[in-house]
Amino acid sequence: MECETLSLDRIEVSIDQEKVEDTEEKKVKSDRRLGETFFKPGSIAVIGASPSEDKLSNVLLENIKEAKSSDEIFPVNPNYDEIEGMRCFDSIKDVRKKIDLAVVSVPSDLVPDIVEGCVQADVGNVVVISSGFSETGTEKGEELERKLVEAVEDSSTRLLGPNTLGYYLPSEDLDLTFLGKDAFERPSEGGIGLISQSGSLGVDFLNELSSTGSGVSLFLSLGNKADINECDVIDYLWRDDKTECIAMYLEGISEGERFFDLCSSVTEEKPMIMLKGGKSESGEKAASLHTGKMGGAYKITRDIMDQLNIIEADDEVELLDFAQGFNDSILPKGKRVLVITNGGGNGIIAVDRMENEWKEVLDLVSLSSEFKTKITDVVPDFISPGNPIDLSAEASNEDYLQVLDLVGKHDISDLVVLGITVSSTIDGSIADDVKELSEKHSLPIITYLKGFNDGKKIKDEFDKNGLPAYPSVRRATNVAGAIMRWNEGCKR
Repeated sequence: MECETLSLDRIEVSIDQEKVEDTEEKKVKSDRRLGETFFKPGSIAVIGASPSEDKLSNVLLENIKEAKSSDEIFPVNPNYDEIEGMRCFDSIKDVRKKIDLAVVSVPSDLVPDIVEGCVQADVGNVVVISSGFSETGTEKGEELERKLVEAVEDSSTRLLGPNTLGYYLPSEDLDLTFLGKDAFERPSEGGIGLISQSGSLGVDFLNELSSTGSGVSLFLSLGNKADINECDVIDYLWRDDKTECIAMYLEGISEGERFFDLCSSVTEEKPMIMLKGGKSESGEKAASLHTGKMGGAYKITRDIMDQLNIIEADDEVELLDFAQGFNDSILPKGKRVLVITNGGGNGIIAVDRMENEWKEVLDLVSLSSEFKTKITDVVPDFISPGNPIDLSAEASNEDYLQVLDLVGKHDISDLVVLGITVSSTIDGSIADDVKELSEKHSLPIITYLKGFNDGKKIKDEFDKNGLPAYPSVRRATNVAGAIMRWNEGCKR
C-alpha cells in the first residue's frame, strides 16, 4: 500500500511543543524503540495479582494465560502464597528471573515504588493500569506520575500508562486488558492498527469492528502517556507487516517534531486516520481532565494532519468507516469515480455529495456514447446509463455484475461506489461475485446497502468477503472521498 514520496514543507507551528502538548518535561528518549519483548513477552509478572474474581488483576491473569508467547507467568502479591495453582511472590525482586513485562494493578500510592523496583530488577516493560495520577487534576496525582517518569527516564525499562486499559495483540492471543471476555467482543486478526487515548472509546471501537468482521493487528490504550506515547506505537505499527492502516483517537500530540518526522515517512506507505478529541474550547478542557494532558489548539493539529496526509475523521463512526475502507479496499490508480445503483434517488445523492464535498480529490466519470451502448447491449434498455448508472429497481445480481465487468474491462473508472437497494431480485451471493470482479480488475468498490429484512443478510455477506459496505450513502461516499484524498496526498 505504498505511494510516491511526499514533498512536505514543515510548518513552524508543528514544532511548537507547548502549543501541541505539554511536553516541557518530556520523558521519553525517542531512540528507546519498543522492543519485541513488549508485544511478545516470554515472561509476565502480574503485580497485585488476586484470587478474587471481582478484582481487575484476576481478570488480567485469566486473559494472560492464553498468550502464545508467554511461557512463564508470575503472580506477585505478599498476601498470598499461591494463586490458581501458581506460586505467588512477595515482590518482583523475589522472582529472580528475567521478566519481560510486568502489569501493575495496585493503589496509585504504591505504584512509584513498585515501578522503581521493576527498574532495579531490570524488567523490560511495565504496564500500569492503576488510575489516580495526573488525570485526577490534583497535585498528589501529578506528583505520583512525575515519580513514574523519573523512575524510568534514564533506564531501559519502558512504561505504558498509567490509567491505561492495556493492549490486545490477536496474532499472539495476548489480551493485556483488564476486561473479561464477556465485557466486549475481541476482533479477529486483521490489518487495522488501533491506538486510543480513551479506554472506553477503545472498547467501543473493538465491539464495532468485531460486529463487521473487521480485524486488528493491534489495539493499544495509551492512558496518560507518562512514557510510551503515540509516536512509539506508530513506529511499531509502521514496521509491522500485518498492519495495513493506522487509526487513532488522540486528545493531544506528544513530541511534536518527532511526530511530524515519523508520520511524514509512515504516510508514504500506510494510510493514517485520526480522530482528534478536544476540538472545541469545552472539549479541550474535558480532554485535559481525562488523561491529565493538554491537547493543544485544534487548528494546529488540523494543519499538521493536512501537511502529513493524515486523514481526519469527524467522529468515532467515521474513524472506523475510514479504517475499514482503507483496510479492505484495493487502492485506486487515479481520480475517476463512477456510481452504479438500482435506486435513482440514492445515486443522485451520491454524486451530489462527491461533487460538493470531495471535488478537489476526485473526478466524476462522464461516460462516452460508445460505452453507454455497450451497457445497453447487456442490460435492459430502460436503464439510465449516465453517472450514476441507474439499473432500476428491477436490477438483478447479473445486471450489476455485467456492468461492473464492463467497467473494469474497459478501464472506465478508478473507483466504483456501488449502491444496492435490496429487493426480491437481489440476493447475498452478489457479494462473492463483487469481490471476484474487484480483484480481477484491481478495481476498488465501496458499497452502500439500503433495504429491508434481507439487507442485514447481504451486509453480512459483504463483511465476510472483506468488502467495505455501509448503511448510508453519506458514509460510503465519505469513505470513497477519504481514500481518494489519501491517494492524491501521496502524489504531492
